[in-house]
Parts: sequence; C-alpha cells; structure tokens
Amino acid sequence: MTKYTGGLIPGIETYLQGKTNRRFGLLIIDEQDSSNTLSQRTIDQQRIIAFAQEMKFKSVMIELNPAMTTAGRHPTNNDLAKMLPPDTPVFFKIGMNAFGIIDASGKSLGNNRGKSLLDTLLRSAGINELIVMGQMGEMCVNRTVVGGYDNHMNQGPRIDGAIDLGYQVWICPQIINSDKKSWLSWYDDFGVKCYTAVS
Repeated sequence: MTKYTGGLIPGIETYLQGKTNRRFGLLIIDEQDSSNTLSQRTIDQQRIIAFAQEMKFKSVMIELNPAMTTAGRHPTNNDLAKMLPPDTPVFFKIGMNAFGIIDASGKSLGNNRGKSLLDTLLRSAGINELIVMGQMGEMCVNRTVVGGYDNHMNQGPRIDGAIDLGYQVWICPQIINSDKKSWLSWYDDFGVKCYTAVS
C-alpha cells in the first residue's frame, strides 16, 4: 500500500481534519487516457485509497470501469475495495460502459435510472458531500453532476444536478491538461470547490 504523505489534494486535508464524523462520498472515476502508463494509474489509485484511509471516510463509493478492466487496461480495479480498511463500508459499486450504468454483477441499470438510484443510495447513507477524484472525474462531474449533461460518450454516473440536490461537490482532478483548464471556470460558476491534485 502506498503511504499517503500529504499533498494529494492541497487544501482539502485541512478542511477534513477534525471532521471525520462527517459522512463523505468518495467517487473514484478511472481515466481512459492511453497517454498514461498502467503503472502510473496504479500508483494514483493506491494514493487515492491511502488518502481515504488517512481521512477515515465513513462511507466510500467506488466507481469501477469493467469495460476497461476487461480490456486489460485496469487490471487492478477489482482490487480497489480490498485495499480499503475493513471498517470502511463500501455501500455501492457501479461501473460504466457504452450501455450506461451497470452494477457490480454486470447487470445494466440503464442511463436514466442512474440519477435516482445514486441519489437514493447517497441519501440513505447520510452523505451530502461528494469528493470526486480521478483523471476522468473532472470531465464526468463537469458535464453530468455539475452541468447536467451527458459526458462525451453518454456514460458516467448519472447524478445530474447534484448541486441543485444540495450536495457539496469537491472536484479533485489529478491532471489538468491545456484543453481542460477552461473547465475550471465552470466549477466557479456553480460554486464548486476545486483543488488540483498532483499526479
């Protein structure tokens, strides 16, 4: 396990310190950019999990991408839950592919059901703050959670309008490329806190 040494999300550590009794939803959205090596993605995943352990999240929501796992791009995805401490409840696992939301068993839930399903699960767990991480996360959240649009392939977690539903959303992109910098202005417009994590 990679030890969390700080600096993964500048600013958020301070905000979370002393607030471990609050219930946060941690969304890990795997990126699909072939420019990153598998080893680097694995390191990033380990650091994200180490961060979750350090902050003692009460609940964790993991978003897997089984389509990429099948393709051999993310062979470590199915081990993410095993990396969490035993007392961390992982209350829901979903995946995404070209057919929309699917559950851990591969059963399709359909794009249109994603919003109400995820919202219900988050509320039942008492979660009102979402921390979205992953190199693809800023895009999915920008267009589905914040902007209320489908993402570029009509995939992603369908919790459109999370801001309107009363969630506090933290955007934690690991990498901000030149073509993504303009997205940060979208977050400002919606009052979303955004911190850039190191890759």
